[in-house]
Amino acid sequence: MTKALPICLGKGSNLWAIVTVTKNGVQRSIEVKEMCKVEIPIDLYTIEKYRVDGVSAPTHDLKELISQVYPKYKTILFIMASGIVVRMIAPLIQSKLVDPAILVMDDKGENVISLLSGHIGGANEKAKQLAQIIGARPILTTASDVNSKIAVDTFAMRHMLYISDYTAAKDITALILNEKRVCLINDARIKIVDDDLCENLIVDDIQNFKNYHGAIIISQRSNIKMDIPYVQLMPKDIILGIGCRRDTAAKDIIEFIYETMEKVELSTHAIKLIATVDVKQDEIGIIEAKEHFRVGLEIVSRDKIALHQDKFKISPFVMKTIGVGNVSEPCGYISSHGGTCLLGRSAHNGMTLSVWKQKEGE
Repeated sequence: MTKALPICLGKGSNLWAIVTVTKNGVQRSIEVKEMCKVEIPIDLYTIEKYRVDGVSAPTHDLKELISQVYPKYKTILFIMASGIVVRMIAPLIQSKLVDPAILVMDDKGENVISLLSGHIGGANEKAKQLAQIIGARPILTTASDVNSKIAVDTFAMRHMLYISDYTAAKDITALILNEKRVCLINDARIKIVDDDLCENLIVDDIQNFKNYHGAIIISQRSNIKMDIPYVQLMPKDIILGIGCRRDTAAKDIIEFIYETMEKVELSTHAIKLIATVDVKQDEIGIIEAKEHFRVGLEIVSRDKIALHQDKFKISPFVMKTIGVGNVSEPCGYISSHGGTCLLGRSAHNGMTLSVWKQKEGE
């Protein structure tokens, strides 16, 4: 099985970079930045020979410049020949799971090419967005786009869903492209629009899956079983409130999380973040558990917990030890923005855990 795909990929923020190495290209980059200033923040780069005000030139060498810029941005627009771009970025490419969106534009601003990371990196959508702003022609070559079919990774990105198995996602996309019937099973009840579907991608119930060649199932459940090819997508909106004794081993916390998520029949891929009290912010076991599950860690102050602790059962021992009467439940409640409690305080070997679904819209 391939590495699972988190929704939030890439580097930095929504800031774009434009890289160019000609006088005309520099002028065009300045014009593009001005035209996009309302919708897209942009940093401009060139080599020293073409430095002007407002355009950074950290080196005289294009290869060195690109190696500096490439890891720092989610989106890079090159104003130069596509052949040069291909040769320059080739040693830097890792995989479509982590590479930035790469766009290429001619220095007249007539064409915007989606070159790399068209789906997961969003290069296709970004090429169309930029082309619309500056009055250019977007050029897309991905099969799903030119054939008006939805790719699984595009669908997932559009709805901020986690892809649990990228190989399965490619296989299901291939079925869609090859006109095979694929069902879309929407257990999570996300909003589906017409653009999400095509003639052979059909919303249906799970009990009818045998009528199809493959399936996309949007669900956080951990116990899905099908005997046709399928890919599981899921919202990442599960919050875990955690408390533990000092120096609890990471393996014990990790095992407790797996057991607890299995108890509520939820996939661990649906976890968005772990929340704990401020006195545990340097607890190695919790930090390593956060890294193991590749999720966020939110530290909740005792002052905030004190405002909500009366909603939950108070432990005199915890109150005496850290000044508030409970940890896992109020931390989960606060970090889920008052979401739905799926499992109240569960205790095991000095650890406590509660499971929450983040409030919709947060």
